[in-house]
Amino acid sequence: MIEVIKNLMGSGITGIAIVVVGLLAVIIIIERWAFFNKSIGKSFKFFRLIREYVAKGQIDKAIAACDSNPNLASAIVTKEILIRSDRDDASMEAGLEIGLSKLEPMINKRVDFIPTLANISTLLGLLGTIIGLILTFASFSNGDAEGGKAALTAGISLAMSTTALGLIVAIPITFVGSMIEGKRDRTVSLFRENLEGILDQLKNRYMKDKIG
Repeated sequence: MIEVIKNLMGSGITGIAIVVVGLLAVIIIIERWAFFNKSIGKSFKFFRLIREYVAKGQIDKAIAACDSNPNLASAIVTKEILIRSDRDDASMEAGLEIGLSKLEPMINKRVDFIPTLANISTLLGLLGTIIGLILTFASFSNGDAEGGKAALTAGISLAMSTTALGLIVAIPITFVGSMIEGKRDRTVSLFRENLEGILDQLKNRYMKDKIG
């Protein structure tokens, strides 16, 4: 096991590049994971509060709640519906679409970059393999038998270790990246479900006011 680790550590510049790519992926994954957990956790309470305000006809308080949470994604998108609550259904539906359009860049931020990093890691491993093979073939033209044997061993070691390192980094990035995408999809579903619920409440209130 120790020997394997030594070989991986000796993967050269391509190995260093793979490690850097892996660290960048870890940073993005941690940031996005925290964002989605925060969005889902706080949004449940926030949407419940807004629906209570809307049910009581306290639209001003609902808008004030949105203004008091300027960095909360659910507050940003909900406000687009609430500020149109005194208009017709089409205007409120437009507010829903505007809110969802504001949500999209917030939840997609850097998510699509994760599988790209996994692919880069794999390609860097392949690059290291090719470099190792070049060194291996070059060793055959070396007149020094001992030197050629050492170069041959080094070339094969480089080829195998960079390939392995690239896959070791790419596989977990791909797996965790798919989990992040799942969290993103669940967040979108949560937001859409609650926003449509708030919209229905406002439509019913609008109809009652109109009839009354």
